[in-house]
Amino acid sequence: MESFSVRTTLNLGDWHALMAAARERVIGAARVKGSLIYRHAPKLLWVVVVVALVYMMNTRPPLVRPLGMLLVGVTIACAFWLVYAMQRRATVPDERGAFLGDRQIDFEADGFRASQVDSNTFNRWPLVIEVTHTADHIFVWIDSFSAYIVPTRDLPAPLTVSTAVSRLQEFMAAASREAKAEPVAVSAPAPTLDLPVAESKVALPARFPSVAQELAALLRLHIWRPVGEMALYGRDVTLILLGVFCFVLWAGLDRLDYGSDVELYWYAISETGVLVLAALALGWVFSRMSRPRVEYRRSLLLVVGFLPLFVAGFWLAMKLPRIPALVSFVALLAAADVYLVTGMRSLTGKRQQAAVTSVIVFAMLLLYLGFRFELSPGIWYEPETQTEETEGAQRESEQLVYDQSARLDEAIDKLAPRDAAKTNVFFVGFAGFEGQRVFAEEIGLAAKRIDERYDAGGRSVLLVNDRRDSAKYPLANSPALRHALLSLGKRMNLDEDVLFLSLSSHGSEDSISVTSEFGYWRDLEASELAEMLRESGIRWKVIVISACHAGSFIEDLRDENTIILAAAAADRTSFGCSDRNKLTYFGAAFYRDALPKAASLRAAFEIARAAIEKREDEEGKTPSMPQAHFGAELEKKLATFEATLAR
Repeated sequence: MESFSVRTTLNLGDWHALMAAARERVIGAARVKGSLIYRHAPKLLWVVVVVALVYMMNTRPPLVRPLGMLLVGVTIACAFWLVYAMQRRATVPDERGAFLGDRQIDFEADGFRASQVDSNTFNRWPLVIEVTHTADHIFVWIDSFSAYIVPTRDLPAPLTVSTAVSRLQEFMAAASREAKAEPVAVSAPAPTLDLPVAESKVALPARFPSVAQELAALLRLHIWRPVGEMALYGRDVTLILLGVFCFVLWAGLDRLDYGSDVELYWYAISETGVLVLAALALGWVFSRMSRPRVEYRRSLLLVVGFLPLFVAGFWLAMKLPRIPALVSFVALLAAADVYLVTGMRSLTGKRQQAAVTSVIVFAMLLLYLGFRFELSPGIWYEPETQTEETEGAQRESEQLVYDQSARLDEAIDKLAPRDAAKTNVFFVGFAGFEGQRVFAEEIGLAAKRIDERYDAGGRSVLLVNDRRDSAKYPLANSPALRHALLSLGKRMNLDEDVLFLSLSSHGSEDSISVTSEFGYWRDLEASELAEMLRESGIRWKVIVISACHAGSFIEDLRDENTIILAAAAADRTSFGCSDRNKLTYFGAAFYRDALPKAASLRAAFEIARAAIEKREDEEGKTPSMPQAHFGAELEKKLATFEATLAR
């Protein structure tokens, strides 16, 4: 058994490694004492929580909403993280205490000696409970949660971690066999060791750089030059200064997008908090993915240190055309990669490419989510000035809303009279969301296809919210739809005629969106639509709903005299509702492609559903799963009616 010595300098990273190892011993002890309860109770608790949340989100109306639960979860997680960070900051060794600083540990056959300034202890091997290790540290445990720590970075050559651990375990085994009754710990004269003498009052050591030194080190990293490990600690003041500078920089650049007359939009500053959480999350991912583990405050310093360049580069890229903007963004990512690799090499001596790639990918994911949920961190707005032109436009808009009832009555009065010798088809189209033209285009195509197939010409009423032209059709909202259905109910032969009602808009879990340039109106809910149809007295109904979560309408509307076609299941989204498309996926598959050639409505729906499934699969989208309810009585009636039309 060969003796060996280790001379090392312990830092805060070693302290946190010891605390993590001690926590793992606590967890391990709990596993041994209560294996069954410890292993399975948390899993059961999570199952109960998930089941409860799923149940509450699927009630009508839902007791909780996903976005609200996400915000609550993020708030709780941030609160726990803040408490943990405060406790972590409070439980660190003193600068002039017994843990931090230089020391030497001599491992010999009869025990081991730890020597440092003003301290010298000798421990015999029977005192040692266990020797454990990680890739970065060896722990010699002398009590349940107290240990001597040996950083593997300072092991003398050619010792490896496994070799050193094996020698320590051999020392322990030999001492156990000899079973000598010697004192557990004795004092001994301190060996000769060239260590500095502690002073009563000292400045911060070199491993705690000043704010100016940290900022200078970050500037050096931006020109891709490595710095010393001790130049990057992550002082609170440095992190706060960089965060404030990023905010001021973004506010200044954003200010350039406006004219001279701007005001500060205080409510938008709350969205800046999301960006702060994103930066904290990036630092956490960076720390967790690094090998060896980099302390969180250091990884966060590297992330925040790049933010000023990212803010300026991103602002510039948003001003460029599409191709130059893409090139600029790729160059920005490349600069981030080189900067972070240089920083990690300075801290750990390794490139840490896996950690760097992970944090860049995570940043791109957060950026995508920001665009997806329309996160706008701008803090300025330009107040509208009341000119004669804008006042005239407002008067015109007010008059247009005031005239809606008369315009709707006029459209209904112009309907062709019903043919008393046959079944008549009446059509009502409802395009609820004015922000994208795709809904208005889809309702226009639906009216054309129903006219071609069921001879509904001249008996169609369209309610459309379209930002391109608000005066072409009566506006779409709940009162207008109720008025149209009641009016048609008085014109139709309720025992004979069939109503085709086509709705196209954005959708949520219990309603479809209704909005126009004149304001956000009430969304149309399934129960309200069912009430309108009951009040109208219309018996035979075909209802086509092209919206996300459209399947949630089926349960409230279904009966044997009704056919309902929905673009998506109650818990799924549909696709294609953007200005890049002329029709939604469902509108293109059903109205444009399937309906003209199918033998029946059921056949048209099945053709459309198969086409949508194929398209979504090719594009890698989550299946929308279109749903349908075919009332048996109406399906028979339509079969007879279509046969008559064919003859």
